[in-house]
Parts: sequence; C-alpha cells; structure tokens
Amino acid sequence: MAHGTPDDYNIVRDYWATVVYDDAELAVRLGAPNSLDRTGTVVWFTDFSDGLGVILLQGSGTGYGSWLVNQPSLSGGVALELQPGNTASDTAQVVITHRLHPSASVGFEFAVNCRGADCILYFEVWHYDGTNRSQYSLYILSASGQIAVMDSDGNYYLVGTANKLQTTWGDYHRIKLVLNVGGGQYAYVIVDEHKFDLSSYKPYVVADSTVAMTQWVLKVVANENNMDSVFADEIIITCNEEV
Repeated sequence: MAHGTPDDYNIVRDYWATVVYDDAELAVRLGAPNSLDRTGTVVWFTDFSDGLGVILLQGSGTGYGSWLVNQPSLSGGVALELQPGNTASDTAQVVITHRLHPSASVGFEFAVNCRGADCILYFEVWHYDGTNRSQYSLYILSASGQIAVMDSDGNYYLVGTANKLQTTWGDYHRIKLVLNVGGGQYAYVIVDEHKFDLSSYKPYVVADSTVAMTQWVLKVVANENNMDSVFADEIIITCNEEV
C-alpha cells in the first residue's frame, strides 16, 4: 500500500500521512464502485502519491508517453496520464507484477477518466503457473460503453453496455474486474453502477513456462489520430473475493 506522504504531498508539505493498517477502514475511506461490491482483501493499492513504485509503463507509436500529473486527479492530488502515440491503434499501458496464490479469487479495480478520448480500454490479468499462461481480457469502448470479454477460444464476445466513458466534462469512472483464478473462470465486472456476470466465460490458456506470477495490465488503445490523454487513479488489487 502506498503510504508515507499524503495524496496532495506536492501541494501541502506540513503534515504527516496516517498509515492505514485495517482493510475495513481502507474500504470505508476509498469507497467502492457501488453498493454491490465491498468484498475482498486489499493486497496492493496506489494513488500515485508515492510515485510509480513497481509499475511498468509501456506504449507504442510516435509521441506516446505516461506521466504523473497534478490534475485531473480523483482525490485532488496525483493521477497517471496515459497518452498513446499520434496514430489510431497506438497504445499506452500500465503493467503491475504481483505474486498471488494460484487458488485465489482476485479483483482488479481502478478509476479512469477518458475525457473526450475515443479509445478502447483493455483490462487484462495474465496468470502464470509455471506451465501455462491463463489470459483474462476485457475491453470497454469509451464512445459507447460496450463491454466485450475474451473467452477460452481467444475471441471477444459482447456482454453488455455500461455508461459511456467518453465525456466532454471528464468524469472519473470506477471499474472493477473480479476473477475466480483458482476455478479457471471470470466472475463479474462492475462499471460505475452497472454489474455484469461473466461466470460463463473462461480464460484463454496457452503453454508458457514463465515463473509463477500474475501480471495486471491497463491498456489504452487509440481509436483516432491525435487522441486526447486518458487519466488513471486509485488502482487496487484484492484477493479473497466472493465468487
């Protein structure tokens, strides 16, 4: 968990941050995407107030980049700006690597602000067990709110439509993807107040001898040339989810 400096450390420097040791208290402070979901144990959290830490930033295309910025952030402090390259289909992404017990049920939550960007948001969890790689992947079209999930055949299937993420006023939207990794299947996804059951879908599995670990990926793919930046804040990884 990020601690040691407050979220607005770059603005106010004259007080100590309080370390939160209790997950229940943390859940109350952070809130949840909606009242449907307050489950899981927080195992990793960042609001970027302590920098990038273990986060790896990647991308493609001329002009791509990612930076920590003061605005627009969710809590008045720091956010991560993701800027794909100048051409449609260019990317910018966040990669987090974490060790998780292979039987765990897990959650991947974050807040995202697309502003006017016409893009595809991919949320992926790559679980390696030393023999195979199980790829869980879901995308949302910012312009329409359509959601599609990758099934075991490697193809994406439409599962529903949530709120439109592309807005001129630039609201943040909370999204949480929950997976039953131990059971080898998706569980559900929450986008703001909308919840979609994904339990009939399974991950795409391929042979891969990479050491056991889990990678969490938030990827922005431009749907237009010279696309606006997308902002991310408050990324949370949980385990022991109710699935």
